[in-house]
Amino acid sequence: MASDPAYSENHRQANNEWLNNNPRYWDQYRQNRPEYTKRNREKSKERMRIRRQVASVVHMFAKMDAKIVKINICQEDIASPDHVCKERTVSPPGQLIC
Repeated sequence: MASDPAYSENHRQANNEWLNNNPRYWDQYRQNRPEYTKRNREKSKERMRIRRQVASVVHMFAKMDAKIVKINICQEDIASPDHVCKERTVSPPGQLIC
């Protein structure tokens, strides 16, 4: 049914016809069920609150600058007195230095 375009079109037309024949159905449904209307409003507010939070987080990450970091693994005698890794964090192209 989901992949049949003729079925989908027929279903859509049937729904539209039913709505045309019952134009006040949803108004009456909500009027006769105030608990449904109240719950629906509360759920809508919650959905909108979550959407705003997600949009805020996405906006925050969209503004962050991306950095590409290349980590080269090499072995070196760290017991050596000359070993000071923090002074050798940038290596020339093609050369591996810790």
